[in-house]
Amino acid sequence: MNINFYRTRKLVIVGADFHSEGGAWRSIYRYFREEEMAGQPMHLLDLARPRGFRQLLAATLFSPRLLVNGLAALQRWSVLLAVLARADALIYLHDTEDSLGDFARSHPFRMRWLRWIIRHRRMLCVSMQAEKLYRDGYQAARTVVVGECLAAEMAPDFSQGVCHVIMVGSINLRKGAVFFSQVAEEAGRRGLPFQFHWVGATATQAKLPLSSRVNWHGWQQHPRDWVRQADIFLLSSVDDPMPLAALEALALGKKTVAYSRTGTAEVIANLRGCAVFESYTAEACLEALRRVADEQLDVETLRQRLHPYSVAQFRMGISRLLS
Repeated sequence: MNINFYRTRKLVIVGADFHSEGGAWRSIYRYFREEEMAGQPMHLLDLARPRGFRQLLAATLFSPRLLVNGLAALQRWSVLLAVLARADALIYLHDTEDSLGDFARSHPFRMRWLRWIIRHRRMLCVSMQAEKLYRDGYQAARTVVVGECLAAEMAPDFSQGVCHVIMVGSINLRKGAVFFSQVAEEAGRRGLPFQFHWVGATATQAKLPLSSRVNWHGWQQHPRDWVRQADIFLLSSVDDPMPLAALEALALGKKTVAYSRTGTAEVIANLRGCAVFESYTAEACLEALRRVADEQLDVETLRQRLHPYSVAQFRMGISRLLS
């Protein structure tokens, strides 16, 4: 357990339903990503992941501030106890009177403690209506309306006259963020008409030498909108068995360049309008990009190669194993 890590976080956000079908996690997740991209030392504690309890214990004991998002997290005894132990904890609820009533009927003893928490902890409310519910129905005394937040993203408007190269993924070494930067720097030194874009947020606390020649767009809820506007998808990963982002780019009809030791190379090898580079160097990658930029994509062959990756084929493959 890295105690110093938690001590140096500006805020630890605790949740149990990140990336679920519901929307209760989206606003706080967008806030987290924006703060992280701005260089703020944040931590997202997903209780659905392994070692969630140990991380929660460390965050409770050592982090400067704790924010708990949603009823899904507060349903857990571990979270209730953490909030009881932290008088400065923030609670961000999105829940209606009905959902709180259902919780009270299903977990009456836990609901007694939750009522106490709502009365005594700082409540972040999504609307004035929610604030009135917590004040009138649960005697909340410390409420503030923060609302929800819309995605800041807009459909990109890439300029004409240059070739736009894009990558989608977490900003880390394995996904090739540093390598992508090196390719962009080499293109700049040669004066080549490429503009580089990366959609995704950092997944590591380590400071990486990232190039200012890359437009780092951060986490986007709909990265396909960005890929659609680009000319070439560059899979910069050094090790990636079959990244879905690359398959999705190909499905959008995007020229794609990838390193030979990735699974994507199996799909695009010897396909006109795509390229595989054998040496993991900026020079080799840039030469592949230059070649692909001048070629027309063989759409018909690409369609045939993507057929095995359809939902129907995937279902059929799994079903055979179950029969």
